[in-house]
Amino acid sequence: MQWSGCEENLVSPPVFCYHKMIKLHKRVSFFKRHKIHLIIFAAILSSILLAFISYYESKFPTNIRGFHPCYSIKSIQSQNNTIKISYHENIPIKFYPYLKDYYGFETYAFDQLLIFPNYATNQDYLGEDKLFLSIDLPFIQDYDGKLYCKTPDFNQKPSLLHLKSNIPESENDFDVKLSKIEFSKSNYSQAKCFGSSFETRYCEFRNTALLNGFLVFFSKAKYNFPHPFMTIDGRSPPFSSVSAALDQEPVVLNSSVQEFNENFEIIEKDSILISLFNDSTSLWNTLTSLSLPFISSYETLKITKDILIFIRNAESSNEIVSVLSDNKIRHLQKYPKEKYLFKRLIVGYPTFEEDPSYSRNPDEENRVVFNFNRSFIDKFKNQIFEKYKIPKPDRKDGLLDIVLLNSSNNNSSILNLDDIEQYIRTSCDFCNLHRVDFKNLDLTQRINLSISSNIFIGAESDEIANSFWMISEEKKKKPVIIELQPFGMTCSRIAKEISKFCDFEYFNLQGVKLEALNISSSKAAQLNSCQNNAELCYTNNCYKLLYQQDIKVEISEFAAVFDQIIKEFYDNSIEY
Repeated sequence: MQWSGCEENLVSPPVFCYHKMIKLHKRVSFFKRHKIHLIIFAAILSSILLAFISYYESKFPTNIRGFHPCYSIKSIQSQNNTIKISYHENIPIKFYPYLKDYYGFETYAFDQLLIFPNYATNQDYLGEDKLFLSIDLPFIQDYDGKLYCKTPDFNQKPSLLHLKSNIPESENDFDVKLSKIEFSKSNYSQAKCFGSSFETRYCEFRNTALLNGFLVFFSKAKYNFPHPFMTIDGRSPPFSSVSAALDQEPVVLNSSVQEFNENFEIIEKDSILISLFNDSTSLWNTLTSLSLPFISSYETLKITKDILIFIRNAESSNEIVSVLSDNKIRHLQKYPKEKYLFKRLIVGYPTFEEDPSYSRNPDEENRVVFNFNRSFIDKFKNQIFEKYKIPKPDRKDGLLDIVLLNSSNNNSSILNLDDIEQYIRTSCDFCNLHRVDFKNLDLTQRINLSISSNIFIGAESDEIANSFWMISEEKKKKPVIIELQPFGMTCSRIAKEISKFCDFEYFNLQGVKLEALNISSSKAAQLNSCQNNAELCYTNNCYKLLYQQDIKVEISEFAAVFDQIIKEFYDNSIEY
């Protein structure tokens, strides 16, 4: 008997082959029992494979095979706002009409996501195996981003106004560096911003609209400006005016200027949109938070006095604001009805605070220090003198002009001001003393009196800020400010700051301690604490309490300081 396939087992071929047949029978039985299940499993697997193949083939429109915009890329190069794509093979002709629509660009600006979706890129060149795209970048800056590729929906090509706000899941992406180095002619908005954070940021815009109180920024990009984005009153938060902030950050509209149909008043002149800090009639506030910072922006932004100024939170302002422009200043209402389209609009201007940090606590407002460039100060003074036809002082040799302020502020007074006046008149026969209340003088009178003065004497107030108009003459002793302070008032700053950035000499005399009158016992205790703890002077409560106290200086102390100053002026006049 022949045992097929069992010849190799010579010991017991029948037994071996029997077991082998049993195994074969079990396998046949298994397939018979599970035949239906196996057929169903095979059908499911086939369906999955067919679906995958169908999905993959759907990426190739109109039966094109081999080339795919997302996977046939050989290399990508970039220069400025242009992306140059090279492919491994020639581009099929049927891709020509819509090849650029596969690509979008994703990046960041001011830590916010900036997206150019499909359809938002420009096709600059299309060759056999090359595609050049350009991006209408909105900000003058460098960009680190990604060129992403996604098959567009060929059944519907949405307009920019209806694009999704987020990028669809891309099929492929590539790291790309782009940059916009200067403004260019465009139907969209562009901006160049200065300052490292919102506390100090101000921006130059092109093709930007002001509509219902909101800035409108036209762009192909999907973008939301961060909040807060900028400060526009020359002071940094938290000390900028609440009313100075924009009602809302610029609103991005995915449209060109021409596509957005509004009856705009087109402003061709260079313009600036600003707010005024707190009391805009205060000379000190106007100088530090508007005039001097504004003058500094002339050089940075290459603007002239032909600029149009739009002020959004004040119906009136200090007279010296008018010198900033040869054109009439426009005051905007809270919700202006006007519709402006600006060819060039500057929003905000620099701040010159030494530590412009939002993390400062409210009490630190009294510690704010400004750092102005002397050249800006001289430039601004000359503009004021020219505007109001202020002549240079005609000082007679050996004669000193002294301004003695008649009062300190609305809430306090210098009790022995008559004694100070008498000492000056009797001890200095070459001094021309002017005891004056600046509140009763107009701007021209205040400047004329100040510019001819050598010495300013007074207490912390906006009146002493008029010492700013004094001028230094070459080879002459510097002008001098003598500040009279209430007892414990070690934190006054107006005279000290003006002396610093105008290069004047500064002296301070603190008055004697006076009995607190007409205040409650609790206020008296608080005042005593403020007077005896110098570090508390800068807190808002102590600053206000001390500022409101009357002043009485020792005449002997005043005489010692005054006599030394007069001697130096006299010696200087003899030397020259």
